[in-house]
Amino acid sequence: MFLISNKYSLLSRLGPHVTVDNHNFEVVYHFVSLGTSINTKNSISLEIQRRITLANRCYFELSRQLNSKVLFRLTKNKLYKSLIIPV
Repeated sequence: MFLISNKYSLLSRLGPHVTVDNHNFEVVYHFVSLGTSINTKNSISLEIQRRITLANRCYFELSRQLNSKVLFRLTKNKLYKSLIIPV
């Protein structure tokens, strides 16, 4: 069971509602923790699709800068390595 604030992911045979020390926890079937998508089926395909989508968003947001003739290739390379690859 992964705890995040007042939510938990149902990975075991616990009931739909969990109360610990007068705190109620909500059941979630997927959430993002430390940049990784976690779900109850442990499916990696959703995580791969999410990362591809995020990388595409980053690339298209920076496309004007990457296609600019004003910026040096070294600057474009640093932008790519620091903003797109980590996603």
